This record gives sequence, C-alpha cells and structure tokens, in this order.
Amino acid sequence: MKTEEKVLTYFFLVTIVLMLYFTFDLHRPGTRTVPLLVGVVTLALTGVLSLMSIFPRFAAWYRRLEGRTAPSLSSMTLKANKAEDEPDPQKTKKKEIVLVGWLLFLTAATYFLGFLIAIPLFLFLFLKIWGKEGWGVSLVMPIAVSGLVYFIFVYILQIPLHEGILLEFWY
Repeated sequence: MKTEEKVLTYFFLVTIVLMLYFTFDLHRPGTRTVPLLVGVVTLALTGVLSLMSIFPRFAAWYRRLEGRTAPSLSSMTLKANKAEDEPDPQKTKKKEIVLVGWLLFLTAATYFLGFLIAIPLFLFLFLKIWGKEGWGVSLVMPIAVSGLVYFIFVYILQIPLHEGILLEFWY
C-alpha cells in the first residue's frame, strides 16, 4: 500500500470513529439507528484496510483470496478478463476525474434542489450518460431508490430531508 493510501485509510478510520462517537449524542428515538449501522459496517471495512497496511502478510493473503476465480466461469471469460485487468493509467486518471465531477454534481444538486429531486436526477443522468444503460433501468432505478429513501427516512424514521435552497426561495 502506498503512503498516500495509508494516510487516507487512517484518516477515514479516525473520521468514522469520531462519527460513531458523536452518534451516541443523538437522543431522539430511532435517530441513531442508520448512522450506527452504516458506521459499524464502514468501521469494519476500514479496519480491514488498516490491518492490511500494517501487516503485509495479511494483505498478501487477501490478494491471493481476491485473485481466485469462481469455478463456474468459463475459460473464455477468464482470458477476456485477464486482457482487461491491466488498465491504462491515463484512462484510469480520466475516469477518476470524471467521477469526482459526477459527485460534485450530486452535491450541488442536493444543495440546490434537495434530496428528493437530486437523487433521481443524478441517478438517471449517471446511468444514462456514464453507465450507458437503457431507458428501462435508467427510469426504474431512480424511482425505486427515491422511493426507498423516502420510505426509510421520511416515513419510518420521520427525519425531514433537505429540501434545497431553491425550493426554500420558491415558497
């Protein structure tokens, strides 16, 4: 693991521990359920990454485990995947920059339009433009995710979602 990756992993580990610590200050019933669930799972995954950075033998064992293929895969699929396994660094960097742009778009859309508008808008555009998915997936997925977000946060947990500053000015 590179030094930058180690520093980022430890930063995430400290951030998640702090998030979990502050989650216990939430006093409204049911308010801490989702942050605790997400925090504990993320802490476990980040903990594994931290262990891999500290113990190289653990990292080597994980790489061997990850490199194993499922027995049901055909040999043609394996050969095709091996040819694709060596990415071009320039293409990888370009994809990373574009994905950061998508995340910035999601952040801005959430701030200005609110969660319930930004989530389906982002998912539709991302799936259609970046993912090159068909109309069915590009329409059904945002509706399903938005419905799930609304059901969990607004209906069950009764947590009001950010409505966006544009809607605040509208009313």
